Amino acid sequence: MVLGGCSGLPPSQAERAAYLASYIEAHYRDLGQEFVAPVSREEFRTRLNNTRILFLGDHHQDAALHTKILALLSWISKQGKPVVLGIEAIGTQDDQELQDYLAGKIRLNQLRRRIANRWSGSWLDSQAVDHDFFQDLLRTARHNQMPVFPLEPTPRLNLASRDIQIARNIRRALRRYPNHLIVIVVGHAHLLGQGHLLARIGAPSLAIGARLSVTLTKKLKSQRPCDTTSFLQTDQGILFFPGRQP
Repeated sequence: MVLGGCSGLPPSQAERAAYLASYIEAHYRDLGQEFVAPVSREEFRTRLNNTRILFLGDHHQDAALHTKILALLSWISKQGKPVVLGIEAIGTQDDQELQDYLAGKIRLNQLRRRIANRWSGSWLDSQAVDHDFFQDLLRTARHNQMPVFPLEPTPRLNLASRDIQIARNIRRALRRYPNHLIVIVVGHAHLLGQGHLLARIGAPSLAIGARLSVTLTKKLKSQRPCDTTSFLQTDQGILFFPGRQP
């Protein structure tokens, strides 16, 4: 869909809504049609050793998912491979303040206040998202001495421009940290479909999804695995957390 058609006018609200719906639908379509053999935590560890990027698909209001993401990051930090964290929650304009926080020069409340003064929709405080999670991400990174980089500017650009900017910043991190695992926490709809960050980057990657499609939900109900310690894996190679509910 070309927003605005041939008129040259800005896209209408209806056009933006239709584009977003098609964008999300394409992501769900690309997740796969069924589940294949589960992936044990040991196999997952082996795969991590042979990958450069771990994409953690996020649903910004899902507190249960966020608990799993934080637990996984804690587990990864104990595996011995250095980690760099790329996040959607903080804009590139606030990178210096972010680095000051990570270096212990300012407190989290100071970081929150500075970002909110520039961007009233800051995800570190907004009630529209699980802001506690994004604060906990920063605490986890600082505690484990993980470098962190923003994925894109805030407020957001249009979707097509966002994907280009996110991909560019991830590639920059790959060059800057050649011996690190790059962990990306980003809205799940960007992973596949029209955004398809996995294809845009082109580096060895693993991806964990946030939400099942209708098709995968039906499959899960009909063939729910007994082993709740293993990751679910679709026929397109996308993983879901153990015990993931539709």
